[in-house]
Amino acid sequence: NPTVLAMHSMSKTLGPGVRVGWIDAHPTLIDKLTTFGPVVSGGCQSHFMASVVAQILLEGRKPLLDKFRAAYQAGAVALTTALDKYLPSVLGGASFRYYKPRGGYFVWVELPEEINTDELVKLADEKHGVFFFKGSAFCVDGKSFSSCLRLCFAFLEPQEIDQGVKRLANAIEDYSSRNAS
Repeated sequence: NPTVLAMHSMSKTLGPGVRVGWIDAHPTLIDKLTTFGPVVSGGCQSHFMASVVAQILLEGRKPLLDKFRAAYQAGAVALTTALDKYLPSVLGGASFRYYKPRGGYFVWVELPEEINTDELVKLADEKHGVFFFKGSAFCVDGKSFSSCLRLCFAFLEPQEIDQGVKRLANAIEDYSSRNAS
């Protein structure tokens, strides 16, 4: 169909932050798109990354994807293991839950309702040297999911993930003691 185009990305295939993609479209649409400024000037938003992706595609991506899968799986296991190791003791028996990832780069964690992650994130970052995305960042009203957080396991080694969750647990303990009084 000459009026339909499909946009694709390597971001979820090769790794977060890979902002390289391609467009499937009728040749007449492709002709129009090739007159776009960055294309005419000989580049794209990330010419270097586009060159890296092109080389990966030329050489075959399976060996690289196998390495990525193994690394991401190790990170996911490290993160969920550390959550189970550190959070129960600082939550004083209160329940929390998370969803074991079956793909992607993140784990969504639901803490007890009395823990406000909008407040916790500041304390965790400033006093404990650990950062996470607060749950309210993932809702339209900016208020929902206030006891939830999202943790990434894509960029760190398993030992660093363990240390980060330990710091997060310390921040939760600090937050809880400050709000108990």
